[in-house]
Amino acid sequence: MTGRNIEIQISELPDAYGDENLINQVWVNLISNALKYSRKKDKAVIAIGARTEKNLTIFYIRDNGAGFDMKYADKLFGVFQRLHKARDFEG
Repeated sequence: MTGRNIEIQISELPDAYGDENLINQVWVNLISNALKYSRKKDKAVIAIGARTEKNLTIFYIRDNGAGFDMKYADKLFGVFQRLHKARDFEG
């Protein structure tokens, strides 16, 4: 991250219950993706927080990175699907 201009905004987060290792891995993956896909920005802005809707807690990580076209949303969590060219982002 040396040489990058990154602003990370962390809101107060409520407790979460579940497998600590799996929850940790989800956070690591999401934050890593936010950093990776915002690397072409002059200033990367990453927001980490939670909100409550209908008695459910929704955790989120937002960034100002590459994003994706919503017409491909069904492919977002598919196995081995790419939304960007390999030359643009590794992994």
